[in-house]
Amino acid sequence: MADPVETLKSYTLYGCLLCGVVLTKIGKFTITSNLNLRLQCCLAASTMFSALFTCSMNHPQRLYDFGEYVPVEIWEGVNIFADPYKCSVLDLLEGLHFASSYLMANERFLEALPMLSLYEYAAYHIRRDPKLTALARCLRARALCGVGNLPGAARLLCATIQGENVPGVQNSNDRIPLTPDDVIGPDIKTFEFLPAELPGSTANKPVIDFIMSTELSSVLEGIYGTHVMDQLQVARATFLFTLGQVPNQWNNTTPLTGRPKEGDEASGEQEGIALKGAMTLCEGIINSIESRSVIGTEGEGG
Repeated sequence: MADPVETLKSYTLYGCLLCGVVLTKIGKFTITSNLNLRLQCCLAASTMFSALFTCSMNHPQRLYDFGEYVPVEIWEGVNIFADPYKCSVLDLLEGLHFASSYLMANERFLEALPMLSLYEYAAYHIRRDPKLTALARCLRARALCGVGNLPGAARLLCATIQGENVPGVQNSNDRIPLTPDDVIGPDIKTFEFLPAELPGSTANKPVIDFIMSTELSSVLEGIYGTHVMDQLQVARATFLFTLGQVPNQWNNTTPLTGRPKEGDEASGEQEGIALKGAMTLCEGIINSIESRSVIGTEGEGG
C-alpha cells in the first residue's frame, strides 16, 4: 500500500474521496473476470480512504486501531458532504460497502477497517440511517473477528443486538437522532469478553450466551429489516466460529499447563459449544431465506 500521508498531499481531500469512489465503481462494474485486478482496485480505494484520516492526529494512524473507532468528523470544522456535487454520500456508501465486503471475502481485514470506520461515520452522522448504521456495524464486527479482536467484536455485537445508539425513525422519510430517552429497549446491558480467560470459562459465559441466543425486540427487527437481520446473524455466527476454531480453547483445561482440570468430568460437554451455536444461527438464516423464497414463488403463482 502507498503511504497515506503522501497520498493526501498528492490528491487533496476531495481528490482522495472521488478517486476512492471511482476505484470502487471500476472494481464493481468494470472488472468482472480478473478477480485479482478487482482486489487491487479495492486495495487502492482503501489507501485513498485511509488517507483522509491522516489530516488530524485525533484519528488513528495504524490500520488495526480503526477496529473500534468511528469519527465524529473527518476534517475538523468542515462538513465534507455539504456540497453533494463534490461527493455524493450515497455513492460513497455504496462503494465502501462493496470494497470492504470484497476485501473481507479475500481475508484482507486490516485494509477493510478504515473503510468500515468511514462507512459507519457516513451512515450514522451524515445519513442518520438505522439500517446502514447497523449494517456497517455487522461488517465491522466480522472484520474485528478476522483480526483477532474478539473483545471489540463482542462489544459491538452486544450493542447492535440491543439497538444501542442507533438513529431513530419517525417515518420512512424523516430520520432523527436518538436522545438518551429514545434508546430501544428499557435497559442496555454491558458485557465484556475477557481474552485472558478461555472462552469456556465462567467469566466469558454471559457474553457468549447473550450473543448466541438473545432475540431482538420486534421494534428493532422492524427498524433493521430482513437484510440487516440476516447480516447480524452472519456476524454472530462468525464470532462463534472464530471462538470455536482456536485449538483446545473450549476444553476445560488449566491455562498454565494445558492439562484438564482435576475432578471435572464435564469438560467434554463444553467442547464445541460455540461451533454448535454458530451452526444453529446459520441454519436459521438458511430457513429464513428459504421461507422468503417460497412466499415470493407463491405470490408469483397467485
